[in-house]
Amino acid sequence: MKARFTVLSGPRRGERRVIKDAVITIGGAPSHALYLPDLLATDPVARIERTDCTYTMTATSSSTGITLNGQPVEAAVLKDGDLLTIGDRTTLRFATVPEPGEACKPFSRIVRDSARAAGRLEAGPVRRGLFFVRDLCHCTSCDASRRVKVVCLVTCGVVVAGSVLLGTALLRVNAEANREVVALSEQVAAGTVSRHRLEQQVMQLRQREQESARSEVRLGQVSEDLKTAQDRLSRLERQPPELSAAIDNARQSVGFLLVGYALYEKASGKPLRFASADATAARHQDGYETSVDGSGPVVTSYATGSGFLIAGGQIVTNRHVAQPWWKDASVDAAIAKGFEPRHTVLRAYFTDWSRPIELRITRVSPEADIALLAGVIPPARSPLTLAPPERRVNVGDPIVVVGYPTGFDALLAKTDEAVAQQIVDTARDDWTALAQTLAEKRLITPLVTMGHVGDIAVNKIVHDAATTYGSSGGPVLTLAGEVIALNYAGLEQFTGARFGIPIALVHQLLKAPRSRAQ
Repeated sequence: MKARFTVLSGPRRGERRVIKDAVITIGGAPSHALYLPDLLATDPVARIERTDCTYTMTATSSSTGITLNGQPVEAAVLKDGDLLTIGDRTTLRFATVPEPGEACKPFSRIVRDSARAAGRLEAGPVRRGLFFVRDLCHCTSCDASRRVKVVCLVTCGVVVAGSVLLGTALLRVNAEANREVVALSEQVAAGTVSRHRLEQQVMQLRQREQESARSEVRLGQVSEDLKTAQDRLSRLERQPPELSAAIDNARQSVGFLLVGYALYEKASGKPLRFASADATAARHQDGYETSVDGSGPVVTSYATGSGFLIAGGQIVTNRHVAQPWWKDASVDAAIAKGFEPRHTVLRAYFTDWSRPIELRITRVSPEADIALLAGVIPPARSPLTLAPPERRVNVGDPIVVVGYPTGFDALLAKTDEAVAQQIVDTARDDWTALAQTLAEKRLITPLVTMGHVGDIAVNKIVHDAATTYGSSGGPVLTLAGEVIALNYAGLEQFTGARFGIPIALVHQLLKAPRSRAQ
């Protein structure tokens, strides 16, 4: 277990320190584990000790005030996301970084996170329930402590024992019914029962047989579900310990892309505008009135997507994300009339980074839905590793997809409802303002989903990881963290079929000459 501190204020804002020591001292001298030059005191102002998976902070200097999440403290247990303010100028965000093979996440938080993930899934209650169980099993096997895993295994044992008891009860019911049939046959042979009594007993026997049959079906279904869950848990337990580190690195290296464009008349260079400042009043039966000589705002279209950082400071994404007008029939019609699309916004936002990165297109593939972007990337960002072009991918291989499905909707859904409403009210209809506010509040984080390879073709890989619009351009990773495909589309009618572009085509584009910036 390591402790991660992110500086949120002062000239060292954005700097991140990961410390694995069990005892961490904070002070203004280089000898301290967490050295903060803004602190004038040479003696440590605070001491943080790790016990198992818990970090406890104790103030060691009365002259330097310390607040935790805005409240003055002298000693406290630190949790992920806590804001630690030392003095009046230095603010740190605390987080834990588990080592490979460690598991310290509380089970209540695992259940809450799985419930939130299932709640955001656009599906019926049955599919949400199945997704919740699958995600809960996965997170328990990966993130829970050994004690929680033991409790889960004991629970599974109780379910198995209950199934055995139910089967035993069914056998007893069948045996009792058989004995009654024999007794009834003997009574009929002896002529000691009336016809009415005989009909009643036959009806009761039929009802018992029907109940027995239904119980056997239920028992079979329970056994099948239990076997499936056990197989799933077994597969999850066999996952490599470096999976957690690979996912954490991918979350830091997958960016949220905001793209905007407008149409410009080639002859005059003027942008297409709304006919008047009050665009709503100018609406007619065919749409809004627009003109290059209009007095209203420029007609701007926006889109969001995902992209991931690779070696060389480049970002890989889909062409339809980088150029939203690509294969758009309405834009093609405008181009035929003498217009051309131009970017008004092309930015990437990364987790724990409050400022956007301005991007430009360096290459687009003429054959596949791939684009390469470039910009000034912060040196702290680690690029993802592309699998070799010849890497073999097999049907059934487990995969991980990281991205921003549903764009702003998912980002706002993960926040408190009141905070989300305040952000929307402040930004109004300005997409750039909305993205900037979310970035400043450190609310831009990608979603991670898991699945398996379902089919393989020459130009696509089919998988069943849960994704939707907004996930386009995100990486499809192996459990070792290598990118094997670029996520780009899916079938609306069948959520089990999502498509990725094989990494070999990305390698081909990387070797191609640079294209003119679009």
